[in-house]
Amino acid sequence: MVAAHTSTHSSASAEWIVCLDKRPTERSGEDVDIILARLKNVKAFERFNPRLLHEICLCGFYECLEKGITLYRQGDIGTSWYAVLSGSLDVKISETANHQDAVTICTLGIGTAFGESILDNTPRHATIVTREVSELLRIEQREFKALWELPPHFITCVNQPPPPMVWHVGISSSGDARPLGIRASPGTDLLSSTHACVLALQNACGGAC
Repeated sequence: MVAAHTSTHSSASAEWIVCLDKRPTERSGEDVDIILARLKNVKAFERFNPRLLHEICLCGFYECLEKGITLYRQGDIGTSWYAVLSGSLDVKISETANHQDAVTICTLGIGTAFGESILDNTPRHATIVTREVSELLRIEQREFKALWELPPHFITCVNQPPPPMVWHVGISSSGDARPLGIRASPGTDLLSSTHACVLALQNACGGAC
């Protein structure tokens, strides 16, 4: 797996980030309350069940990545699930073993999530690269699986109509123009096996990212 390099960010002194930087076992009740107060104001989490959001505050980590950082590569075995708090990331797929041939098929924006393949250790079917400086909430595999073991009504997000998609257009190996992917709109439901971008990736390359 490609290491994700956490940058030195101007908001490093923000209290909620300091709390998230602590090991889960070191977080106090006050730390969790501070994190919870911040995440309640994040669009991606505004409709989450309070119990689920509380559990995320206990196990989530904050990462701020510079532009151009490869979070992981196609073929890697994943270790974490991610939610985009700010910025955006490109999803790239290669039809060969050469990562330099990878083509951007969609862009993940604020409020989207990715990395659900860690539920069954499926190899990553795409390479994820930051398009700009991006803030992420990361949950490690063991904790993410534990969240999925909560009662269904805790992890089922409010149903919404499919988000609008913007297709990237590129050139196929035969030289023809063809759609390559989508841009997921902000606010796409998280922690859902029917996440729109995951479905698009499954259709495009036969698996989730």
